[in-house]
Amino acid sequence: MEGGLDEMAAKALICFWTSPEWSTKLAWTGSNPGNLDGFRTEWMAERLDTIRFLDVTSSMLPSGIPFPVIPEAPEIMNIIVPDMIQFVLTETMTPEEAANNAAREIEALLDGL
Repeated sequence: MEGGLDEMAAKALICFWTSPEWSTKLAWTGSNPGNLDGFRTEWMAERLDTIRFLDVTSSMLPSGIPFPVIPEAPEIMNIIVPDMIQFVLTETMTPEEAANNAAREIEALLDGL
C-alpha cells in the first residue's frame, strides 16, 4: 500500500461493481446492466419478471447504435447518422454510398473542417 492508497482493494471493488451480477443489481430499476453478461444472469430474468415492460426496452438494445464518447457525438448522432438513414430511405443514395458519405462527414468533423 503506497501513499495510503490500497490499489488491490480499489481493483477488487471495481471487479465487484462491474461484475455481471452486481452491474445488474445496481441498475435494477433505473437502467440496464453495464456488463453485457448481466443480460444472461438469473437476476436479469428476475428483473424481466418483476419490472413491467422492461423487456420492451431491453429487447431493443442489440439494435442500438452506441454514441461515441467524444465531444462531436451530438453532431454525429443527431445530424450525420439521421441524414445517412434518410438518404437510404428516400433512395437518394444506396446504403453503401450513404455510409461512405457519413464516414467522410465524420472524418471532416473530427479533422475540424
